[in-house]
Amino acid sequence: MNTAVSRRDPFASLIDRENEEALCGAVLLSGGRVIGEIGPLQASDFGVGTLGRFWAACQDLASEGVPIDVLTVASTLKDLDRPAKVTADLTRLLNRCESALHAPAYAARIRDLASRRRTYLEGKALVKAALNGKTAARVTKQGGPMAADSILHSEFPEPAWAIPRLLPIGLTLFAGRPKVGKSWMALQIAQAVASGGVVLGERVQRRPVLYLALEDFPRRLQQRMRMQGWPDGLAAGFVVRSQFREWIGDLAQGGSERLATIVRQGGYGLLVIDTVSMAITGDQNDVEEMTQALAPLRDLAHQQSLALLAIDHHRKLRLDDPVADLLGSTAKGAMCDTAWGLYREQRGQARLRITGRDVEEADLALVFDMQTHCWQSEGDAVTLALTVKRQAILDALEDLGPATLKEVAEAVKEDRGSTRKRLLDLMQAGMVRRDEEGRGAHFQRVEGLR
Repeated sequence: MNTAVSRRDPFASLIDRENEEALCGAVLLSGGRVIGEIGPLQASDFGVGTLGRFWAACQDLASEGVPIDVLTVASTLKDLDRPAKVTADLTRLLNRCESALHAPAYAARIRDLASRRRTYLEGKALVKAALNGKTAARVTKQGGPMAADSILHSEFPEPAWAIPRLLPIGLTLFAGRPKVGKSWMALQIAQAVASGGVVLGERVQRRPVLYLALEDFPRRLQQRMRMQGWPDGLAAGFVVRSQFREWIGDLAQGGSERLATIVRQGGYGLLVIDTVSMAITGDQNDVEEMTQALAPLRDLAHQQSLALLAIDHHRKLRLDDPVADLLGSTAKGAMCDTAWGLYREQRGQARLRITGRDVEEADLALVFDMQTHCWQSEGDAVTLALTVKRQAILDALEDLGPATLKEVAEAVKEDRGSTRKRLLDLMQAGMVRRDEEGRGAHFQRVEGLR
């Protein structure tokens, strides 16, 4: 007796056509704007082939600066059979999306299912290999060490950035002494990324933002956001302390997995945790505890192409080193990809020192703008400091007239070695001349240069 058994294809359950159509509809509704807001997404991530081709066509049009609408996309896809049907299908997609604001969530769902499909296919291949007695060979091929030549000659993508040159994808610990202005800066970064604006002198790509405000209440957040001029309609979400306890919980006690789910579903490109000490309990000086707490956050950042900015504190002894100054265990510096250190110079002025695996070391001079309540970058702090000190030498020579090295050093209150070097630099620039007089030498400002 033949009995027909209906079995649902498990692979088909990993394709959400309605969700993919909703994202494509969001692209058309927004004229292509959402393409730059949802993070990396490839045509191969779509389970429906025709929708994958639609996405690839839209990416090409967006890269060329062409406005995206039904007619332009239909024209790009004209090689498909029955072009009239293509136009009708694209028009139908417009009705699949309630709002383009949901695009990051649609994209996160697509990425998640694409990852599951790849895992499913890899598992099927392993089962097939096992049945054919080829498991050992396959494991050897996949799990063996990478050849040196393979590493040397591979082409790896450039690091992605939330803020070009300063804030890369990965885990960044942003630390400083209390009340130095870390939260103000984190909030202005969140606004810039959510709006695609400018921060610290760099234009940033617009991406959805999630901000864990664990030391602020909604009233204070509202006050600060208004002072910074936040506009309506930004793709930014906030979680305050009470919500964090209810929805996520201690990141060292399973909360990181729940946070990862929220990030995937929201398609966030920037996650701010303010602060680490409020998100992670335990001994900050314990290497093992801090490693176990921070490792999932770093993994989350890289798996989701996420810039994770976690605010922390500095120890009392200041070394002007963003890694060595981190409060607590050395595991913090070891686990983070990038370290930011904010150091107050005087009221309203600070230096931001940056170091990390994928960034060039930077030392920015910052000024807090009391009108916008945002930090503004004045440029490289070392260069600016040298310029100020060289100007001090020129002013001293104008007051002193011809003067010895000792006299100049005493006038600018610097050691002779540093003063000699700056004098030589000024001589090379033609701004100072050196005159030999007997057994000594005098330096003099060149006339006409004021």
